[in-house]
Amino acid sequence: MKPIKMRTLANWEPAPEMRFNTIVGLEEVSHHDMIYIYHHIKVGSEVQLELAGENIKGDKRCRVLFRDFILGYVTISGPLRIFYKDLSVCRASVCHIHKKKFLPINEIDLSIQATKTRMVS
Repeated sequence: MKPIKMRTLANWEPAPEMRFNTIVGLEEVSHHDMIYIYHHIKVGSEVQLELAGENIKGDKRCRVLFRDFILGYVTISGPLRIFYKDLSVCRASVCHIHKKKFLPINEIDLSIQATKTRMVS
């Protein structure tokens, strides 16, 4: 039987490309553009996030686009600001959709992936 190598915090090293997934909900769903594209959006679809400014607290606010149509906005706040500090344009994927039959989408959850993280000492 092979001996099992135990990993402890003393000898732990992060992977060179550490990935960090964040699931956020879409805010202010744009029903104006949604009626044209809701039947094309599926779980796993790629969407684009563009920086649209900051709110009063200083949290980043991103516009969510799918095929150049605005779906809504996402706010990256709290402890997540550290991981998405240098965000200007990035991609996310749809991980959950809530809708009723034959009607446009009510809610969308997005999975945003950060590949570069800031080291804090």
